Amino acid sequence: MVVPTKVDRLYEDTIMWYLQVLFNFVMIIMYVPLVYRTTYRIVFEKSSRAKDTMRIMGMNIFSYWMSWLVTYTIINVIICVLVSLFLTMNIM
Repeated sequence: MVVPTKVDRLYEDTIMWYLQVLFNFVMIIMYVPLVYRTTYRIVFEKSSRAKDTMRIMGMNIFSYWMSWLVTYTIINVIICVLVSLFLTMNIM
């Protein structure tokens, strides 16, 4: 036979409210500057014709796009690691 145990009155946990409501919003918003900055710099290079200038000097298209990929992958990984460390230390 299962007998339910008596429990004191439950208290409201504010951390759970933050996790449920604000965490998803913060996770989406933190990537907006990364996407904005990447898009802005690609459009700026397109308008300044840097890619065409590099091609004239003999740079391969693959090398050009790999430089973008490597640069922003490193930046995004560093930012993601810092945010993950912050969240695990202060929230989790």
